[in-house]
Amino acid sequence: MKKQRVWWQRLLSVPLMIFFILAVYGLKVPNPMILLIIPVVYFTYSDGYVSGALSGATSIAYAFYFFLVKTADPAGGYKAITIVLAVVSIILLVGKLKAREQRNVTELKRHEKTLAHMAMTDELTGASNRHAFFELANTIYENSRRLGQPISLLFIDIDYFKQINDCYGHVFGDAVLARLSQTLENCLRSGDVNCRYGGEEFLLLLAGADGDASRLVARRIMDRVRMIRFEEVPDFRFTISIGVSSMIPVDPPGIDLLIRSADNAMYQAKQAGRNQIAVENPEPDKEIDACSLRPLSVSAGSRGDACAPVEVSDPIQDILLQILEQMLEIVSVVDADTHEILYVNSAAREKYGIADLKNRKCYQLIQGLDKPCAFCVNGRLSYDSVYTWNFTNQKTGRHFLLRDRLVYWSGRKARLEIATDITETEEERHTLESLLESEQVVRECMGMLYSAKTMDEAMEKVLRRTGEYSGADRACFYSLSGEAFILANQWCAPQLSPDLRKQKAALADFHRLWSLFGNKECVLIEDTEQLRPLDRKLYQSFLKQKIKNIVLIPLERDGKLLGLWGVENPLLGKAHGIASSLLSLHYFLLSTMQRVRYETLLKKLSFEDSLTGLRNRNRCLRDIADLGAAPNTGVVSVSMNEMKRLNDTLGHACGDQILRNCADRIRETFPSGLSYRVNGDEFIVLCREIPQKRFEQQVRTFMMDCTVSQDCHAAIGYHWTEQAENVRSLIREAEAWMYEDKKRYYRKILPSDRYRHYNDDVFCLTEPGALKKRMEEGCFVVYLQPKVSFKNRIMSGAEALIRYRQEDGTVIAPAQFLPVLEDAKLIGVVDFFVFDRICAMLAQWIGEGRAVVPISVNFSRYTMAEQDFLSRLQEVFGRYSIEKKWVIIEVTESVKGVEDMNLLTLIDSLRAAGFSISIDDFGVDFANLSLFSSANFDELKLDKALVDSVLTNQKAQLVIESIVSICRKMGICVVAEGVETEEQFDILRQNGCEQAQGYLFSKPIPIGEYVEKYMTVPAEIHK
Repeated sequence: MKKQRVWWQRLLSVPLMIFFILAVYGLKVPNPMILLIIPVVYFTYSDGYVSGALSGATSIAYAFYFFLVKTADPAGGYKAITIVLAVVSIILLVGKLKAREQRNVTELKRHEKTLAHMAMTDELTGASNRHAFFELANTIYENSRRLGQPISLLFIDIDYFKQINDCYGHVFGDAVLARLSQTLENCLRSGDVNCRYGGEEFLLLLAGADGDASRLVARRIMDRVRMIRFEEVPDFRFTISIGVSSMIPVDPPGIDLLIRSADNAMYQAKQAGRNQIAVENPEPDKEIDACSLRPLSVSAGSRGDACAPVEVSDPIQDILLQILEQMLEIVSVVDADTHEILYVNSAAREKYGIADLKNRKCYQLIQGLDKPCAFCVNGRLSYDSVYTWNFTNQKTGRHFLLRDRLVYWSGRKARLEIATDITETEEERHTLESLLESEQVVRECMGMLYSAKTMDEAMEKVLRRTGEYSGADRACFYSLSGEAFILANQWCAPQLSPDLRKQKAALADFHRLWSLFGNKECVLIEDTEQLRPLDRKLYQSFLKQKIKNIVLIPLERDGKLLGLWGVENPLLGKAHGIASSLLSLHYFLLSTMQRVRYETLLKKLSFEDSLTGLRNRNRCLRDIADLGAAPNTGVVSVSMNEMKRLNDTLGHACGDQILRNCADRIRETFPSGLSYRVNGDEFIVLCREIPQKRFEQQVRTFMMDCTVSQDCHAAIGYHWTEQAENVRSLIREAEAWMYEDKKRYYRKILPSDRYRHYNDDVFCLTEPGALKKRMEEGCFVVYLQPKVSFKNRIMSGAEALIRYRQEDGTVIAPAQFLPVLEDAKLIGVVDFFVFDRICAMLAQWIGEGRAVVPISVNFSRYTMAEQDFLSRLQEVFGRYSIEKKWVIIEVTESVKGVEDMNLLTLIDSLRAAGFSISIDDFGVDFANLSLFSSANFDELKLDKALVDSVLTNQKAQLVIESIVSICRKMGICVVAEGVETEEQFDILRQNGCEQAQGYLFSKPIPIGEYVEKYMTVPAEIHK
């Protein structure tokens, strides 16, 4: 605003002046100078040179013109007035110019002062620059040299400063330099010099400071730097390396020698691992030590040695005592031989409550002991050096920095000790060390998470590191599954049994703990005794597991709880620290989980077929390239028939399901093989190190499954070789046979072909109403196969079996039509048809007075899984007045794998209803021996696969013998299925089997033939 006003005045000065002149001439004023003085004075005092100059010049010009032109008498009365006015205008103008000049001089001095400050000071940090430092340092050096006082130099460098700039930016790096400079200033006295020597290097010049003092300042600076925090990056920490050098100035070396020495010491600290203090003195013989810096005037010994023992003279001792009494540090003088206290200052008397020193010992008054301290350092002391050490006084609970040396005190050899209380500093140091250790653990765990390839690998390493750091006995990770947390990974201390702790935790229990102890980030229970009054159930659970304290961190992503991890029974001092560490790792763990999931998905997409879950063509090509020569190798080539027609008629969704079903069959049939989907409807199975017989058996099983399947019509080719030199040629061989099979298939699907009619007849059973109609037409026929006693070959039972008779009279085995009915969920109709038929025949035979035997009835696993199975069973049985002992329900052990079905519960329910239970097919694959201890049943049927090997396999005999022995003790009847030879019969009888069933005695036969052959009188059954 002022600048605008000045320019406004300057612009108006000229037109206003012209206006006044015209007014004077136009109005013919007798004395125009009276009017002219108003603008002259105004513009003279106005701000600006232009207006003042114009006003003065105009007034003078007008005066000359007026008196020389307008008046007839130049010496008239107007002349004096005009001259006075002109002089006044000139004086005012000169005064204005002088005032302006003074202001300019003041402004110039201020700028000079600013420039001088900028020339001597580092603009960023406020510390002295190098030029100013050398001027001040040389002055201090000369003064110290004249007075014989020591000086010390600290050379300070920020560790890893380049990484700080690279990671956080140069603006943040500048902030670090400024904060460090401010911290250094706070640690210095007014006479010390702080200089930014260059980049991240600083010099501190300490006047009158010896080596001990400079090292103490260096330690103080290190402690202060560890406490520096930045709001922009709360977790950021940095360290410094310090080189210390001390000397008594001499002529001529100068300050450069001290700088080079401190610089060398700083680089020694760098090489020692950084964040260190290193000391190097320019000249060893000039090093400042406790002997040459004695604060007392002393008389040397007779030899004149500067480091000889000294004795304090009496006048000096009085002065010394006055100084010691005023010191805040604890000072004591103790006889080195007798431990008698000779002197303590007022600070010591107040600290330890000492009133009387007579004949008192230092270990009694200061340490509270009855005998000399085991840690006494008298033997390490000397007269020519100070021994510095740290110690925690158990009597006071305070930590002290102790400086001891030997002196002569009143003619006695004594220990002079100065104790500085550094408890707060030590606590801060301990806190900082804990923080640094915690940060180190976090960094290590971050590296483990970053480098891990799987979550199990990551969690194994991280849990071990966090558990060992916190001193816990277990570190664990739970993943959320439904309403419970399931243990995924854990690390246990050697002394802890892993079974002691829970493998599963309820989600509701965690929510309860969160409501009681959660702090929005974690659950921290420092003492589980706190749970006793709050939740008795949780308290008892923790007490049973011997958990005294616990830290739990929930893992969430996008507001969804994924799991939790934590440590159990950490050290009390580490509980908060490990909680902070786990919280810091929380986001890295989530990131690792996401990364591993993406990597797994990427690998899966690259080498796995997304539709079927089998390996894809890329994986096939890679595996073939990696495979070398292999013995006993077989390859199966599978191609789905009529996939195009199925996709066109049923839709691609149905076609995809057919492919998935085929892939499932391949996996089940060839469990040890490598299965690939190499094309839209083509599959390859590679079996290595497999005997030819087993390989061909698996192929036949797969062919049979495809034959009876409603939707899996596949062309199959295979080839096995004893020594595979080239896997590619083996695959080509199998593919050639597959194409031959495909040709045969398409030739067979002609309308006149019987194979097509056969399949259509079976598949039509799944049409609505077709199954019931075929039953009414008598197409389903019940067969019976006798069971005989090993003792006397008398028939002791039978098993009911179902057959399907086609319109042309062809009888189809169950394996060819039951799977179709199972897939259509119609198998229950057939099962209860057989059960009803058997119950009706038993009732008829009993009514006719025939001798009947118990008959076993099979039920499909899908029928048993129905919710109303037991009620339907009782309903059908209730139609006939027979006893339940004549009917045995056969349960296949494999039903335990059916979803929503519990085998043990089913058996208990059937036995509770009064039915006898038989376990069928025992010995297939891996039989579950736990059935003996957990289930109650009446009969056990050994599968034919176990019976077939009894002649050639001694182990099979031992197994059968053991099973029979167990069953005999438990009152269970053992039935051997598939007995076909007398040799088998004799071995099984020797091993204790009770009943036999198989072609040795009879194949399954129709009911009519069974009645005619066996229902007359009990008879011996021969082959």
